[in-house]
Amino acid sequence: MNFKSWWDKNREWQLELPRREIAECVCASTDTVAVATSERYIRMFSHGGAQLKLLSVPGQIVTISANLEQLFYIYHRAQGFEGEQYLSCGTISSRRSRKKKGPQPLPQEIGLSAGSQLSWAGFTDEGTPATYDTKGIVRIGKSFKSERFLNYLFLSFLE
Repeated sequence: MNFKSWWDKNREWQLELPRREIAECVCASTDTVAVATSERYIRMFSHGGAQLKLLSVPGQIVTISANLEQLFYIYHRAQGFEGEQYLSCGTISSRRSRKKKGPQPLPQEIGLSAGSQLSWAGFTDEGTPATYDTKGIVRIGKSFKSERFLNYLFLSFLE
């Protein structure tokens, strides 16, 4: 893995992952770079190249997305039935605070339309996790304390 900063020409580093571990998803936020690997790890690095966090995810990682100091990840929770996907998601904060931190929010299920697949996952302008499926439904996470995503926008009529 190679990292080169656009805004600081002196920030450049290279990292080799452990043997048989392959980078599958990469994203960057204001203060970290995250890599999701084939071994179901999410590795978070500072822009200087130091590994800050190592998270083990209980299923195959589908995607990761970053916004400011948040990382949103989606993974396969279990084998779906009859062509359906059973996905879950979680967030990780990259904040480095001296205050005592509470527990990270528990992963929650991602709702998809019947027979659809996840098409996009990311953040709204306000920093709320959101998803879009192949049936044209946008869902927004109300909050990670509520443990659900709400249908927000139906775009299937545009087709």
